[in-house]
This record gives sequence, structure tokens and C-alpha cells, in this order.
Amino acid sequence: MPQNRRFISGLTVLVFMFALIGCKAGMHKPGVEQQSMEEMVGLKAERKPWLHQIMMESGEGIIEPPDAPDPPRVLFLRFGNHSFEPGSLILERKEQKTWKKIGDKGAILIGKPLPAGLFQDLKAVPWSIPADIFVEGVPYRFRVSRNGGVNGMPDRDEHWDQIVVVKEAAIDTENMRELGNFKLIESGKFGGALPSHVRNINFTPDEIEDQKEKMTDPVMDLLKEPGQKELTWKELESMALPLDYQKILLAGIHDANPGYAYHNGQWFVVWPGSDSSGISSDWQLRKDIWFAPAIRIGNEIIRPAPLSAKTSFFENKNGRFLPMLIIEWNYQSPDGDKKKIIQRLFSEEMDGIPQIFVQLNLEDPKREANLLIGHGKRANAYFWGDRSQARTFIPYFTSGPNLANKSDHVLMDETGSVVVRSSVPIQILHSGISETFLEFDAENPEIFLSTPQVRTENLSEPVTGKEFYKACNNFQKKWNAILYDGAYAYLPSVEWNRKIDSWLTQISSITRIQLNGKDRLSYGSYIYCHYYFGIEEGWSTVAHALWGKGEEAKRQAEIILSEENLDKSDHHHQYRNGLSSWYAAAVARLVGDKTWLERISPALIKNGYWTINARTENERERSLIGKGLLPGHVYGGDISTPAYSLYSNGTCLKGLIETSDVFRRSGLKELQQAADDFSQEAGDYKKRLIEVMHEVLDEQSSPPFLPFALEVENKPGNHEGPFERITDDELGNYYNLFAPLFLHLGTFKYRDAALPSEWITDYTENHGGLFGGLPRFYTGLDAVYAIGNVNEYIERSKMDINNRTKALAALESYMIHATSQNGHTVQEVSGFHPERLDWKEYERVVREALWNFGMYSIESYLHGHSSFTEPLGAGAGEGLWLIRKSLIDEVRDENGLPDGGLFLLSSIPGGWLQEGKEIKLVNFPTVYGMFDLHVESYISSKREIHLKYHYDRSLGKDQATGRDLPAWYEPDRILIRLVLPHEDRLTGRELIIEKPFIPYDEWTIELPVRKRGDFIIRCL
Repeated sequence: MPQNRRFISGLTVLVFMFALIGCKAGMHKPGVEQQSMEEMVGLKAERKPWLHQIMMESGEGIIEPPDAPDPPRVLFLRFGNHSFEPGSLILERKEQKTWKKIGDKGAILIGKPLPAGLFQDLKAVPWSIPADIFVEGVPYRFRVSRNGGVNGMPDRDEHWDQIVVVKEAAIDTENMRELGNFKLIESGKFGGALPSHVRNINFTPDEIEDQKEKMTDPVMDLLKEPGQKELTWKELESMALPLDYQKILLAGIHDANPGYAYHNGQWFVVWPGSDSSGISSDWQLRKDIWFAPAIRIGNEIIRPAPLSAKTSFFENKNGRFLPMLIIEWNYQSPDGDKKKIIQRLFSEEMDGIPQIFVQLNLEDPKREANLLIGHGKRANAYFWGDRSQARTFIPYFTSGPNLANKSDHVLMDETGSVVVRSSVPIQILHSGISETFLEFDAENPEIFLSTPQVRTENLSEPVTGKEFYKACNNFQKKWNAILYDGAYAYLPSVEWNRKIDSWLTQISSITRIQLNGKDRLSYGSYIYCHYYFGIEEGWSTVAHALWGKGEEAKRQAEIILSEENLDKSDHHHQYRNGLSSWYAAAVARLVGDKTWLERISPALIKNGYWTINARTENERERSLIGKGLLPGHVYGGDISTPAYSLYSNGTCLKGLIETSDVFRRSGLKELQQAADDFSQEAGDYKKRLIEVMHEVLDEQSSPPFLPFALEVENKPGNHEGPFERITDDELGNYYNLFAPLFLHLGTFKYRDAALPSEWITDYTENHGGLFGGLPRFYTGLDAVYAIGNVNEYIERSKMDINNRTKALAALESYMIHATSQNGHTVQEVSGFHPERLDWKEYERVVREALWNFGMYSIESYLHGHSSFTEPLGAGAGEGLWLIRKSLIDEVRDENGLPDGGLFLLSSIPGGWLQEGKEIKLVNFPTVYGMFDLHVESYISSKREIHLKYHYDRSLGKDQATGRDLPAWYEPDRILIRLVLPHEDRLTGRELIIEKPFIPYDEWTIELPVRKRGDFIIRCL
């Protein structure tokens, strides 16, 4: 969940200590000698910052214009649509010993903006004292203030009150004046690559406000009536603008140094900080090394408008999608001549060095265009809102590139690290204070580039086409091996297939990495790659097991169970204790490896007995409500407020139940005593939790409200909530994230007498908590925490077919509204009201996403106004977990344990059974063994559905002995749901259910349990 480090005790807050480093200006044209390394080192002392923030006291600042030029002027910064000019100004002149007002803002001459960075849209705006006012030799000053913000709202811009000056000496140079000769233009229209039904989204301000204030889920409101027709993918897409401004992951397997791309072909890599600034290298001083492709025709530099280029991933001959990004865009010149640019990017390690390989093709019949790349480096957005640090973005623009030639084809920075290699000579067309233009000869319509993902001096040769294609072949072999290892789903939906393949590659890249010499699990890839929380990381671990990648799942589960991650002094230790046991047990069931279970059993046993002992720790000192629970600790997540956490108790109960079950099922004698102890304890623990929940349930609220945090701030009876509108309250927002996490444990059951899941879902669905089943967070979405909501809807779908359309809508809402459609990445908090409903606001967010700053304002981040757009491995793992559940899932008992049932295709689109369509599930591990399914539809031609399945109790081979690993559970029933498309239905009940089938509901039948089944399902 959003990790608000202010609230986390005992956790070091990592911050930047920036050196404000400028860049010596120098203009380089083809044929002009460029700087050597020795010359660059000599220039280091001359580098100075070119931006200056005006210090404000009581909202006012003083600026004294320089003596030159004549009359004096001050240059203020503009960045895109953000102005850092004064909001108000008083012009004062010193007369004798006092300052006298002689004018206001209206008296100042505001001139044409001067370019400071073309690609970053940086401008210096001159504010001059008029000649008829200016008297030479007399001091002048500006008394300034500013009250900015996005659309006048300061809470949506962490730099709303700042005034930033561009130093005259930085702009008034020959090469910066020559920058004015270039003009950056956009090809295509903003959003032109989006589907037409998405481009048509543009709610009015009143409609957005109404939806923001709406108490119920606007998506689920469409599905309230029983038997309601399911929402199509297109209909769901039409409900909000996509997250296609997010970073697109370019990474290898277990990649601690991934690269990223954007929708317009811009890409970057992340390097540790260098010593060139006089500051010791440190992870916190990382730099984003960025590259922005374009073409140049004369003085015009042309690049695609945001979201106007066509993006796709490489599709192999078998229809699998590999993480090579392909971008295509066109430019039509005024004379009608058309130019086409195709770009391919992927990550691959060559000679031990991970690199982003890029191919650029320019189709230009007249050969009048040159390929060009804008390049720069900026401080990485690795900042967590430490209030003791200056709230400034200046370091993001003052770490400009300073390049030298290692050869004609290779450029390096001032430390000697290789920045880029090319297949053709590189010319530095312009080198400015914040960015450099790299150009390639028009005689070369195809170029190959590589940009190292780490600092290295060991790449001195040009990158050749031969090397590129060798890297490409290696890339394909590696990723084909990943995708074809384990389970495989071939579905009649390209959207689902793309998500599956993209998420499988993402969890292989992000989840387990080497950091500081040891394996670590990471929540995300950019900012969150350093953090382990204990809730989210396990989603990818279990997803590996669910998708047949058991060895990797086992390795990750061992990291989850490590002493470091179970340290009981950690803020997160209570729920880590229970969740780690659950995740490990889930993996154990799906791999059937008793030797491995025995190896990890000491950690599981330690977790279980810790829970038993913690329940009675200091019991005499507790209030009545706290007896039999874990000790009061903290609310959880980002909130360190003292409380009894019902969620933490739920996780530790889950840990006992799961551990007891796998110990018992394994049959390992040495684990049976612990199994009995944990089973007995779990029974008592659950009974106590039921008592407490019924006692604290607020039945005066409508619907009844169950608080998760009890005796907040150690005050008896001071339980959280109820929250009239969940997103209006800080704790309410976190309640909204813990609600799906609690549901995911399976503690609550649909229509259960003791612990009905409706206690949670009815409240969040009717108090402004959800959009499409995804949790809202302030005015945004924190959709990565939807896992329990979607899981619950699918569980209800299995029990009652009337819930199928809601389950499908929630699952596809996660695919559509929690993930980008061009990169299939899931991020943390994202703005929603109005950012994804209003076209103008959406364009602002998309344009700014390429240049996001660090998180100087925690509130701005939590409210979705600033975002790192970071690909989260946990989000990909969550998606895979949920898709698998909709395709093939174990039926579970009142404790969430497998009960012998297997449910196939419970929550899939009805359109998948149209004539001629096929569904294939291959090598899917279940707790009962490996399972294959093949469904073919002949619904129009024969009124038949043909299905085959194959079931094998072996879950694989023991790697040490080669012996089969039999499943620990046996199935006693197999259910399959076959919902026909609406257009193929003749009556309300189509399936002819006859022996050997058993009816379950009107669209679901029970199949006989056999090793093989080959059936024809006839329909009316």
C-alpha cells in the first residue's frame, strides 16, 4: 500500500543530498572537434547550477535584478504547463535609504520565453523593467509572492508556492541562443493511438464531482439485477481513461537494474550516483539516464505526440508475447511526403553487462530527415518526503549531461562510464545546460544502439547489427524458456493472453533480485525495489507456484521465511508472521515436495508457536477486548498509531490453519505434533475472533460496520470508524485497503452465519470505497490492493452464478483500470477524479509523467496527484493469481482449505464459447495434481461443446532423486461452467445434463473424476 514513511517507526527514511551541478555549455556540429575526457575533467570546477529558488518568508521573497542586460531583467522558469513566475509583484526603487513602490506586475514587461530544454519543455521567461522607468545606477528590486497549484489547487502541486529564477549567465551563451533556432513539433494528435471509444471519454466537471461523491460502485451498479448481461471489455474500457502514461518495463530475468520506456519511445536506465560531484556514490543518489528519439528536418525536431504512436510487444510464431517493445509512428510533411519510424527496444545481457538494445528504422523516400536523440540525466525520483530536506526540484534539471567521445561510435560521461554505443558515428548537434542532441547521418536509415543499464567502462566497440541480432536471439531464447516452462493458457482473448504473458515476464524480472550480494524480494522495480513489506511480495511467490514455476516459488518462499524478514522488532512483524506461513504453505501444496517442506518447517513451527505465545503475552495487563488476541501493536501498513489489529490477528490465524493442514497432509511424522498444536490453537483462536468481531460490530451503522483497528491509541472502546464516506478520512482510506486484504485471507465467507463477508463488501460498496471492485484512495485509486475484492467476487461466483458478472467485471476492471494497456504494468496510487475522467486533465498527467519529480509532498502522492508510475511485480503476481482463479480453482471449506472440489472456468466471458473458439489450459498444478483442459465450441453448427481433460496426481519430479512428487490431496468432484454467449442462447437453460454429468446450476455441471475425460456437452 502507499508507504507513508512519516508514520513508520524504526524505518530509516532515505533522502537525497543533491549537489546542484550545472553543465558547461558547448555547441558541437558535425565535423567540429568534440571534448576529450581530459578536457571534461578540467571543466568540472566551472560547472555551476543554472537555477535558483527564491527564499520566501511569510509568503514573500525579494529579487534584485542583475545590472545587465540594460534595462535589467529577471528570467523565471516555466516547465511545461507549470510556471514558477511570481503570482504578484511589487517593483521598488531605492531612493536614499528607503525602498519606494513605483509599480506592480502590470508595469513589468514579460517577454517571449527563451528555450532552456527543448525535450523537457523548459523555458526562461524574461521579466524586464521598462526603459521609461529604469534609471541607470539606481537599485531596483522585485517584491514577489506566488500562490499557484494545478488549476489553482495547491494540494495538487507540491511546488505550488515556489519562484525559481534562471541565471542569466546560463542562458546568455552562444549555444543556448542557437537552441532558439530549433523548433520541437509533434507528429499526430494527443491520444491518437487510443481506441475511439476511449478517446470519447470526457466527463463534465459536474459529472466527475457526482461520481467522486457517489457512495456506490458505478460499475457494479450496472450489474445489480440477477441475470444481468455481462459488461464487455469495450464497455469497461469506456468508463475511464487508461494508465498508458506509466513506465513500460524493459528488463532481464531477476534484474536489479531494469530500464524503462514510455509510450512515445523515450527510454531511460538508472545508474548509481557518481563521485564526479564530490559526493560519495550511493544508491540514494541514483541518476535516470534518458534518451528521447526524434527526427530532424532542417531546424524542426519532430517526435510523436503523447499516446499517438502505435505500441505493441513482440509476438513469437506461437502467439506468445515477449517483452520487446515495438513503437511505430509517422510524420507527414507539409508537402505530403510521409516518413515512418519503427523502434524496437529490449533488455539483454551481453558480455556480462545488461543493456537496453534499440533498433531505429527511418523510412524516408526523400532522405531529408536525420534520426536524432535528445539525451540527459536527472536525479532519480528516489525521495520519500523528508520534511528536513529542501522542497526543491532543481536537482532534476541541473544534472545535465557532460559527454565525451570514447570513439566516434561510443560516448561516455565525465566518470568514463559508457552512456551510449551506436552502429554509426554519433554527432553532438547541441549540448546545453539540461540536455544534449545526438544526431545520426541521413545516409543511415537504420541504426542500432545500446545503453548500459549499469555503470561500465568496458564497452568500447560500436554496437553492430550482428551484435544486435545476437542479443535479440538470446533474448528470445531466454524469454521463450520462461514462458514455456510451467503452465500455459491459450485463451480466445488477445487481451487476456497479453496480460498473462506480460505479467509472467514481469514477475520473473522484478520479484527476486540480487541486492547487496544477496537474494531479496522486491515489491516494485523503481522506488520500491529496496523495500520488503511482507504483504504484497508473496502474491508473486504464490503466482509462480500457481503457474507451474515451483522451483522459483520455493526459493522465494524461503526468502519470505528468512530471519531478517521475520524480525519481530519490525513494524510489519505481526502480519508478516502469519502471511509468510500462508504463502509458504500455498507453495508447498502446489509442489508436493516433502523434503522441501521439512527443510522450511523450523521457520513455520517458529511462526506458529510465536502466535500461540503472543496471544497470552502480558494478558493481565490487557483490556477485556484484547484478551486472546495478539498484543496491541500498530494499526498497520503506513499507520503506526497503536491499536489491536484484527487484520494481523486474521493473518496469524490463517498461518496456523495453513501450517497445520500442510503438516498433516504431508504425513511427515516429525511435524504431526506441531500440526495438532496448531489445529487446536486455530480452533480456539477463531472462536475468540468471532466473539470479538461480534462484540465490536457497529450494527447502528447502515450497513453494519466492522472496525479492523480496536482501541486506537490504547483507549478502551475507541475503535476506528464508522466512516460515512470512506475516502474522506485518513483511517478510512487505509481501512479501504485492509478490507480486501482481510477478505483475501478467507476468514469471512459469503452468507456465513458467524463471519459473513458481506460485513466488509456491503460497507465498502455503499460508502464510496470502490470503482469496479477496485479500492478508491482519497481522490484516486490504489487498485493494486484489489486482490481480496476480486477473489471474493470469484468465490461468490463459484457459489452462485448470479455473481458471475460481478466477478468478471471486477477481474477485467483490474486488467483495464489497474494496469496500463500498452505496457501492462500495475502501479501504486494513481489519480482518478478528475485525472482519468477529464480529457484535459488526462493530457496534463500524460505529458508530465515523463518528467515526474520525487515525492516532496507525501500528501500529493497519497492523493494521487504525483506518481512514480512504477511497475510493481506484486501487481503482476496478483493479476496472475486472480486469472488462474477464474480459470481453474480449488473449492474451499469454511477454513479456506481445499475440500476436494475443483472448479473450472467459473468466471470467464461468455463470448469465449462462440462457434470455433478454443480454450486450452496446459500443465496447471493444483493441490490434486497436474491438470489439462481443452474446450472447443461448435455451438452454432452442432449445438455442442466438446471438452477434454487430463489429470495426473504427480506434481513433478524431485530434482535430487528424480522421483515423482505426488499431490497430498485427492479430488472428489470436478465442476465446469459453460456459459454460452447471449446471441447463442435459445432458452434460459441450454445445457442438456445427462449421465455421467451431475447438475450444479443452469450453466455448471459436475464431471466424473477420471485420469482422462473426453465429453460432448449437448445444448438445446
